[in-house]
Amino acid sequence: MKNLVFNLRTAKAQAEGCAKVTKSSRMAKILTTLTLLLTLCVGQMWAADTYAIAGSFNNWSTTANQRSGTGTISITISSTGNKTFKIIKNGTWCGNNGTMNRANCTGWNFTYNGGNNCTINVDVAGTYIFNITGSTPTLSVVYPCTVTYNGNGKTSGSVPIDSNSPYTGGSTVTVKGNTGSLAKTGYHFAGWNTAADGSGTDYAASATFSITSNTTLYAKWIKSIYVLNDASFAAIYLYTYNSERNGGWAGTNNSKYVESLGNNWYKVNILSGADNFIINENSSKQTADLTTSSYVDGRSYHFTGPTNNKYGLEEKTLTVSFNMKLHGDAVSNQNVYYNGLVSEPSAPTADGYTFGGWYKETGCTNAWNFSTDKVTAARTLYAKWTANTYTVEYNANDDQYPGTASGSTTSSSHTYGTAKNLTSNGFSRTGYIFAGWATSPTGDVE
Repeated sequence: MKNLVFNLRTAKAQAEGCAKVTKSSRMAKILTTLTLLLTLCVGQMWAADTYAIAGSFNNWSTTANQRSGTGTISITISSTGNKTFKIIKNGTWCGNNGTMNRANCTGWNFTYNGGNNCTINVDVAGTYIFNITGSTPTLSVVYPCTVTYNGNGKTSGSVPIDSNSPYTGGSTVTVKGNTGSLAKTGYHFAGWNTAADGSGTDYAASATFSITSNTTLYAKWIKSIYVLNDASFAAIYLYTYNSERNGGWAGTNNSKYVESLGNNWYKVNILSGADNFIINENSSKQTADLTTSSYVDGRSYHFTGPTNNKYGLEEKTLTVSFNMKLHGDAVSNQNVYYNGLVSEPSAPTADGYTFGGWYKETGCTNAWNFSTDKVTAARTLYAKWTANTYTVEYNANDDQYPGTASGSTTSSSHTYGTAKNLTSNGFSRTGYIFAGWATSPTGDVE
């Protein structure tokens, strides 16, 4: 009975909202005139643990950054440097020894076991996400990550600024384009790379990636040249930072920067900031050194030599000639680099004809577009001519004695260079015989 009374008292203090059951008169007799209500609960209601992160970044507030149960706590830290903090569980200060330095954007884990302060190295001001997980809580931190664009030796223009940086680790980044008109003398912009020397991961404008660390994207500068393999090499490779030793070559075969274009032509992308060599991959290892600045972006070359068992490169152009189709004055030939554009000549003229542009074949079916069509072989362009059409009007030639002629003659149409009879006379004049047509009132008959 004593135990029952004890349980009754403790239950009365804790059992708000639980079902209440009135004990029998037998219990009332034991407790004299006191009627007791015994609260019987079908299960125990427990409150979730409360966690908080308190530190130098929030004035050690025990309530500013807290949550009920495990999960995430997001804290904006506005200044960089080492920040001391502790974990608070159910109002009790706890923590673990250790310093969290950025290894990557998923942070550094440690397990709650009570104890001393922890230190986080804040190298980027932004939102840090503290993840609390597990029955014996484990804390991990997701760091904010920055995206920075680097001009990588640019000579003009400005790099993009990502207004969304810093990002929460694991977020998706959309890569910017060349919005600031970056340029580098002698090279063209070819996107972004995670390494200054182009050896990292390439990204084009609007590409996306999941950020897991502070990321710098370097402008990728390439000098593209076109090489005619007229030395009959079995293949062409591009090596970077090579050194000749023991008759062989050391370096990296950047084959992704050599593209076969057909008909023995290759596109070779010379990487800025690296030594570049074209190598014929055979036993003789004959090479062409591309490290000099004399090679011009967009121009075409072919092999010369060999000299001392090594080949060089010199410019190679393709001849574009113009066929006048027997009309007008001659137009001079042009020497054009491979994959280059032809300069549009001034429109020629010819008596009796109208010039209709330049075409790819003698039948003048497909017009040459001087803005987009590229030269990949020596070729001829053909002038298109259209003969002019003329109208012949007929006059009764009675201006000296108006009204003495009657009738009419229908005008006729004639094409330049094509014979066609004139319209038969439809006029009559009293006292006169029709003698033919003349080009003037008193002229000779044609």
